[in-house]
Amino acid sequence: MRLIFSLVLVFLNGLASAQGQVTFEAFTDAKEVVEGSTFEITFSLKNANGANFQPPSFKPFKVVSGPNRSISNSIINGNVSSEMTITYMLLAEKKGSFVIRSAKIKANRNELMSKPIKVQVVKGRKIAPGATGGAEYFLRAEFSDSAAYVGQQVLLDYKIYTKKNIESYNLVAESDYNGIFSTEVRRYNNRPTRIALNGEQYVVQTIRRVALFPQQTGEYLISPLRIRIGIEDPNARRRRSFFFRNLKYDNVASDGVILKVISLPGEAPDDFCGAIGRYEMNASVTPTNLTTDDAVSVKMIIRGNGDGRQLIPKNFNWPEEFEVYDPKVSVEDASEDGGEVIHAKEIEFVALPTQQGTFQIKPTISYFDVDSADYVQLTVNPVDVTVRQGINKPGRTNISPREAGEDADLHPIKTETSLRKFSKPFFGSPIFWLLFFLPIAIYGFLFYKKKKEAEEDNIDPLLKKRLKAQRVAQKKLEVAKGYLDKNDGKNFYDEIANATLGYVGDKLNIPLSKMSKSNVEEKLNSLKVEQSLISRFMEILKTTEMARFAGMGNESSMQKIYSETSEVLVEIESAIG
Repeated sequence: MRLIFSLVLVFLNGLASAQGQVTFEAFTDAKEVVEGSTFEITFSLKNANGANFQPPSFKPFKVVSGPNRSISNSIINGNVSSEMTITYMLLAEKKGSFVIRSAKIKANRNELMSKPIKVQVVKGRKIAPGATGGAEYFLRAEFSDSAAYVGQQVLLDYKIYTKKNIESYNLVAESDYNGIFSTEVRRYNNRPTRIALNGEQYVVQTIRRVALFPQQTGEYLISPLRIRIGIEDPNARRRRSFFFRNLKYDNVASDGVILKVISLPGEAPDDFCGAIGRYEMNASVTPTNLTTDDAVSVKMIIRGNGDGRQLIPKNFNWPEEFEVYDPKVSVEDASEDGGEVIHAKEIEFVALPTQQGTFQIKPTISYFDVDSADYVQLTVNPVDVTVRQGINKPGRTNISPREAGEDADLHPIKTETSLRKFSKPFFGSPIFWLLFFLPIAIYGFLFYKKKKEAEEDNIDPLLKKRLKAQRVAQKKLEVAKGYLDKNDGKNFYDEIANATLGYVGDKLNIPLSKMSKSNVEEKLNSLKVEQSLISRFMEILKTTEMARFAGMGNESSMQKIYSETSEVLVEIESAIG
């Protein structure tokens, strides 16, 4: 049996070597280490059988454990992969900046080397006898960029710093992202790391990541995120159970953080598509051999990490001999890659050639690159397109329809004709009366429409917005009902949130940049809305917020929140008019 298992393992490793890329890497769980603390360094060989592993010299660190070896294999969607790891536990005995040199290993008859790793050891803080030192755990909100452009993706990480073992955590209250479009990132590196802070050693782990896409310039305050953590309590009396853990619980909140959003510098090029971030583009031109009766199609796939809604396709510089139609978006997609949100759009351009000949088509598009803080043009190599004369336009060589003018549409002159007498007179006929009253009816309609527009122009724009608030909210609830019927929890709660927040924003004249639960509650109180109705409305906001973060609710919960939202919006509308 052991022999069969070994053969299977060798087979899987060999298959993984053939399918996956072979890599040999070194990484550590510590960015900074406090003097006298331990940390781990791991060497990882993927998709190959390793032999003759040669570790580097770890001086001046002391090896307190290792080497500890492990091997894992996996098959995902038919793709086989394997990994062998070798781990050491090291003790940092003195402060300074040190480099752990490369390790070596033989794999597939090649010698592989890992990259060196730099480790910073800092002096520890002396703590008086009986003192507890710094905070044992706290929560931080950290931006990937403290300042951003409109439409740029900013990653907001909520990180727990701790000197204790945290067994569990649960969301208590979500942050308010006022005036900023946000979406949760679910796939990112949340591996715990060690860091030195104020002379003390902490373990840091990212527990939540949110991608933010600011919509307007200005400064935006992100309110604190609140969680409830469970920590093993060493002072509690232990029960005699292998599975039972004595935990104590505490509420932890991050600080409020401010994101500064700035406008784009300089003048944008003509083919700027509105995309901001980092982008790439592929393009194809088909067909490359056609007639003046055919259309040529250019498909561009634009992929990047900016706000996909900001990307508006624009026509590039076509040859003058083509009549170009407005571009259209045929495919839109959002995915996660490298711990951030990636948006992709497939844009199709269609044009009709008006002349025969050979022409060059060179698709281009420009975006604003946040790394270089400048506009960047994406392009591909020019494509030669050969156009032959079509059969539907005989005798039109090298003459475009625009040059031909109206003469091209004249019919042959008739040389013979005949006359006949109508049996009924035109005067007094139905057609006569129709033509007689038609101008009067048109004039009356135009007069009424102009008067109506004049009346609407005199209405305060804020009042217009208030009058339309209920109608807009009802449309969003209809969209939510569609998602409810499909049992699509994520989109359902998104539309419920849009309906409720959009309604109070329009009805109470609260801009998105100042939208918060406290502002909404204060405004409703000032309008003398019953407290019970306000509580029901705030409970809807809280339930929706929790559902969007924690996951999709069941169908009965969704039906309940839909009915409650419909009733509350109607009652608020009746209360404030």
